Amino acid sequence: MRKRITTLLLAMLLLFQTGAETFYAAEYAPGASAAGTEALTGDNNDTGDAGSKEPGTGDSENEPGTGDGENKPDTGDGTGGGEPGAPEESEEYTVTFDFDGGKLLDTEETQKQIQVKKGELIAAENIPAPVKEGYLLQYWTDESGTEFKFEEQPVEGNLTLKAYWAPVEEYTVVFDFNGGNLPDTGEPTRQIAVKGGELIAAEQIPVPVRKGYKLQYWMDETGAEYKFAERPVEGNLTLKAYWEPISYTIQFDAGGGTGTMVPITVVYDQPKKLPENGFEKRGYAFTGWTVTIAGVKHTFQDEAELNSNLTETDGETLTFTAVWEVGLYTVRYNANGGTGTMDDMPCTYNKNRTLKKNQFERTGYTFTGWNTKPDGTGTAYADKGKIKSLGGLGEIVILYAMWEGNPYTVKYDGNKADSGSVAGSSQIYGVPFTLKKNAFKRKGFTFAGWNTKADGTGTTYQEGAQVSNLTAVKNGTVTLYAKWTAIQYKITYHTNGGKLAASAKKVYTTDKPFVLPRPTKKGYDFDGWYKTSNFKKRVGEIKEGNTGNLTVYAKWVKCTQKPKSDSAKLTACKATGTGKVSVKATIKKRVASSDDYYYLMYINPLNKKMYKEAAKVYKKKNITFSLKTAENRGYATSMFGIAVKKGSSYQLISATSFVKNARKAASNKSKYKPGTTKKGMQFDKSMEEIIDCGARQNFLNVTVSMVCDNGTVPYNYNGKTYYFNPMTYYQQVVTECNKRNINVTMQVMLDWTTGHTDLIPVKARVKGAAPYYSWNVTTNSSREKMEAIFCYLGGLFGKKNCYVSNWILGNEVNNPAGWHYKGGMTTTAYFKSYAYAFRALYYAVKTQYSNAHIFICTDNFWNTTQSGGYSAKYVISAFLKQLNKIEKGLDWNLAYHAYSFPLTYTNFWEGFGITDDVNTPYITMKNIKILTDYIKKNYGSSVRIILSEQGYTSSSPWGEANQAAALVYSYYIAACNPMIDAFIIRSFSDNANETAQGLRMGIAGKEAFNAFKYMDTSQASKYTKKYRGMLGVKSWKKIVSGYKTSRIKGMYRKT
Repeated sequence: MRKRITTLLLAMLLLFQTGAETFYAAEYAPGASAAGTEALTGDNNDTGDAGSKEPGTGDSENEPGTGDGENKPDTGDGTGGGEPGAPEESEEYTVTFDFDGGKLLDTEETQKQIQVKKGELIAAENIPAPVKEGYLLQYWTDESGTEFKFEEQPVEGNLTLKAYWAPVEEYTVVFDFNGGNLPDTGEPTRQIAVKGGELIAAEQIPVPVRKGYKLQYWMDETGAEYKFAERPVEGNLTLKAYWEPISYTIQFDAGGGTGTMVPITVVYDQPKKLPENGFEKRGYAFTGWTVTIAGVKHTFQDEAELNSNLTETDGETLTFTAVWEVGLYTVRYNANGGTGTMDDMPCTYNKNRTLKKNQFERTGYTFTGWNTKPDGTGTAYADKGKIKSLGGLGEIVILYAMWEGNPYTVKYDGNKADSGSVAGSSQIYGVPFTLKKNAFKRKGFTFAGWNTKADGTGTTYQEGAQVSNLTAVKNGTVTLYAKWTAIQYKITYHTNGGKLAASAKKVYTTDKPFVLPRPTKKGYDFDGWYKTSNFKKRVGEIKEGNTGNLTVYAKWVKCTQKPKSDSAKLTACKATGTGKVSVKATIKKRVASSDDYYYLMYINPLNKKMYKEAAKVYKKKNITFSLKTAENRGYATSMFGIAVKKGSSYQLISATSFVKNARKAASNKSKYKPGTTKKGMQFDKSMEEIIDCGARQNFLNVTVSMVCDNGTVPYNYNGKTYYFNPMTYYQQVVTECNKRNINVTMQVMLDWTTGHTDLIPVKARVKGAAPYYSWNVTTNSSREKMEAIFCYLGGLFGKKNCYVSNWILGNEVNNPAGWHYKGGMTTTAYFKSYAYAFRALYYAVKTQYSNAHIFICTDNFWNTTQSGGYSAKYVISAFLKQLNKIEKGLDWNLAYHAYSFPLTYTNFWEGFGITDDVNTPYITMKNIKILTDYIKKNYGSSVRIILSEQGYTSSSPWGEANQAAALVYSYYIAACNPMIDAFIIRSFSDNANETAQGLRMGIAGKEAFNAFKYMDTSQASKYTKKYRGMLGVKSWKKIVSGYKTSRIKGMYRKT
């Protein structure tokens, strides 16, 4: 007992000393034999020095199992070494497990006791499992030191069993990660120590990683899988990781396309080629794949080699999405029977595109749109229609032009038939039809078919013929004219002693007029053919449509007079009413000539020579020419004379004359309308400028180039056709002014116009010499062209709803070098040209608007001149001298430019450079009364004056206030002068060319704008009071002669 207590105390002491140390759990299998522990070596604490003794051999003094020692185990039978009073067989016994230096891990107990019934085996679950650092529990020994066989030895009494320990030897186990590493440290290997005979604990086994691989197992040196649960460590050991590459799946997404593709499996570190794309997407081109891996997008080409690994996650599925680029297709236009070319049109799929405007043509057809099929059964599209995605990638989509045969009307014309009718019909181009039977009748003709031209020179068709495509014009009308074959009629001539040329025709047909041949008889003048022998019913021409045989008788007159310059006497040459001119003459004695006509001839008014035939009549004592200006405006503007024909030329037999009272021919005889006030402005860009500033006078410039360049409107004058521009915009402006009661002034000027330089005198025909030129009136062709231009303008702007009141010829004609170039012309030639041009404009206008006013134009150089020029005063007298030589009694008026001198001098009231008498070098607004008094005294108040151009600069040093004051003051002077009909300022806005000269005469955006706008209104005082102060007066009456409020707000004039 004492020994057991001592052992127990030692075990407890050992337990406390090793409490913080690591214990190795003993592997113990109940009933293990001694053979199972033969390999174990080391000290046994129970014996102190076990040496190499083998338990159970009986060689020791205390050999277990001999029954000879003092310490025999208690047998439990009450004999031997048992304790007195031992329990009976049915009693339980105490089995004490002595851990012999070991301890239980959970309780740290150094021994354990259990109760076991007598004769029973100790159950395995009751056997404790102590641990002891550095040792392995081999088995349990009884008091004799012999291994106790649990499965064989029942308990027969109290029993103490002692743990038998064997020391443990440590071995090194090296784990070779074989390309892997530990994720936390990055180590490629790991070593651990393992007690010999022990299994490698699970927690000791490292878990390396290798990118793209998964760990399958560990291999020993032979390459075989090492079974940790089965193989204890028996020595130093190297284990190598066995890896298998991961695999992942690539699946394919069509990305909006169609089709299927089989997924592929990719093994890590093994190259793989992507399959060829198997998807399609209409109108798009496949450009590759895109895949997002770990939030990063990657792209791949079709059939790309995957030489790098895409993921490290085993079994992951990556989705490769097809990438499409919108593709191009081509629209090709097909004329489909038409002609012409159209370029292909590249189109982007899925984007709107506008079709090109059709450029094809097909005679007789109208384009109706496009279609995807030539027969029109496909999809239709409008011309310039919107399209989208007509074709796929690279496709050529052909759009065929659709054509519709043009409808047209066939009209049947009797072509001078006397009776009958044939109804027309509607036809379609491309569709044959039958021509109708003729039902027309024409006296003197037989029907010979239908013809596309009235004169029979077109295409001829027989009645009832099958025809088609008579016109290609949509909704056109084809007129088929009855073609007639004229019946020939006999002419019987009774020459009454005269002779006819052998070539004289003796037959005629009714389809064309026929002039009877002229016979001759010595000593007689032929007086015409007559239908009766007693000379009744004179006939000189068989008119078209005449039928029947004809007998004619020649009449002769004896003792005829030779032509003289006074053989005929003009008794009238005048306008007799709207559009009518009558020229009459008396020829007392018949004048002999080459035929039996007297001729009305055009006379050149400058040299009085004949140059062209105007009309003719049979010879009589009293002849009359009735002319209609609707046929030729020149009938009212020209000079005429009477002549006879002598061979191929003419001989004048009368005096010459202009048309008297020509204004009576005008269709517009409305009264002259001067305007509601005199305030005006030169037109620049738009009517808005005129309206905004309240102008009541509008001034327009018209040049020959504006009229003649690229003319399209035919205009006949004296037998010649000219082509002029329609002047549509100016017609709109003038019409608008007429509606608003704004008076219109138009200034006509000759600029250099290619193709019309014949209008310029030869001596002045120098391009760029000046902005405007003199007129060439010395040749008939150029003079008539000038007259035609004037008449054309007079007609456009002489209507009751579109009229110009004031017409000005030329610009500042006293300064020819600057504004009315004369070149090397003499002074006489210069003013003769100007005077005749004035006369031409005068009649061109007044024969259409009888009460319009015509003006000459000068600047403010009254008694002085610019280089190569004339004074304004001289111009008036020189002009009138030449005008009176051409024709007396014409009304004339003066358009004067009352600028300051110099132009840059705004404060005109300071009177710089002028005097207050008729000899003043310049006339400005300061002394304008000198001009009006002079004109009134010398020519009468019927000569009206308009101040058609003046202005004042706002440039330094004057400024805007002075400009405004000058405009107001000038206008009030003009408004209160009864000889002046208009005060027109230069411009609404500053002009770039003038600005370069230091002149800023525009009023837009300046102080002068409101001053100008309101100076003739009821608000005048509000806007002009300031300027009275600047001028140093309290009332305008102090500085404006005849000032009255009513005059500045109205039209004050006396004629």
